[in-house]
Amino acid sequence: MSDTFPRSAIQKTGKGSTAPLIFLIVVIAGALRLWSAGGDLWIDEVWSLDHMRTALQFNNPRDVAALFFHSNTHALNTLYMAFIHNLFGIDAPDYYYRILSVIAGIASVIVAARIGARWSPAGGLITTLVMALSYPLIHYAGEARGYSIMIFSALSSYHILQRYLEDPTAGKVIAFVSVCMVGLLSHLLFILMQAGLGFWALFEIYSNRRSIISTLARLIPLFGIQFIAVVAFSAVAMESMVRGGDCCPEQALDSIRIMVGLSLGFNAIQYTSLALLITVTVFSIPAIFWLSFKRDKSWIMFGIVIVTFPLAIWIL
Repeated sequence: MSDTFPRSAIQKTGKGSTAPLIFLIVVIAGALRLWSAGGDLWIDEVWSLDHMRTALQFNNPRDVAALFFHSNTHALNTLYMAFIHNLFGIDAPDYYYRILSVIAGIASVIVAARIGARWSPAGGLITTLVMALSYPLIHYAGEARGYSIMIFSALSSYHILQRYLEDPTAGKVIAFVSVCMVGLLSHLLFILMQAGLGFWALFEIYSNRRSIISTLARLIPLFGIQFIAVVAFSAVAMESMVRGGDCCPEQALDSIRIMVGLSLGFNAIQYTSLALLITVTVFSIPAIFWLSFKRDKSWIMFGIVIVTFPLAIWIL
C-alpha cells in the first residue's frame, strides 16, 4: 500500500469550495476546444483522409494494412475518419472528423482535475486551469489527429496506475491495459509513456515485495499485452515504416528522431535545440526531486518521459 497520498486529500477529491470553480473551468475548456475544432481541415488532416480513402479503394488487405505503417497515420484516428467517411460519405462536414479529438480533449481536462485533486483541492484547481488554457492542448483537441487521444490515454493510464499501486484490483488492471492500448493506437509516441509507467511500476512493486518473481507476476498482467503489441508492430515497422513526404521505407532511428523532433518541438541534429532541453530540465528536475523526497516513485516516470528520453534522442 503506497503512502504517497494522505487519505484526507483523497477524500476531498471533488468536494469543497473548489468544485464549482473546477466545473466552470471544465465548461470553459470545452467551449475553447469546440471553437478550436471549427474551420477547414489542414494539410495533415487532408493527407490522412486521402490516404484512408485510397486504401479503402483496394480489396487487398495488405494494401489497407500498409496504411498503418506510414508516419502520418494515427491508427485510431484514421479508423474513426474511415467510420465517419462511410457513415456520411465524401461530403461529411469537416467538424465531424474532429469530434473524437474534441471529446478526448475535454476528457483530458477532467482526468487532470482528478489527478490534481488527489494532492489537495487547490492542486485540483490549478491543474484544471493549466490544462484548460494550454494552447497546444486546445490545438490538439481541435484537429482530426491522434495527439488529443494520446494525451487523454497518458493522463488516464497515469491516474489508473497510481490508484492500482495503492490498491491492486483486477478491474484496475483491465482499465489500465484498455487505456494503454487506446494510447498505443493513438500515436506511436505513447510507447515512451509505456516505458515510463513500466519502470515506475517495477520500482514501486519491487520495493514493497522484494521479490523478482512476485514483481513480475504483477507486471505481466499490467504490461504483457502492450509489450506483445509493440514487439509485433516493431517487427514490421523496423523495415517498412514510411515517413511523410518520402517515397521509401527508412531506418527506424531516423524516423523516430524526426517524429520526436516534430512532436516535442526540437531538432535533434541541431545544437541550438539543447537550450530548450536544458530549460525543460532545469524546471523539471526540482519537481522530480520533490516527488522523490515525498516518496512518490512516479518521479521515475517523469524523469524518463520529460528528461531522459529527449536527451537520449538528442544525443543519438
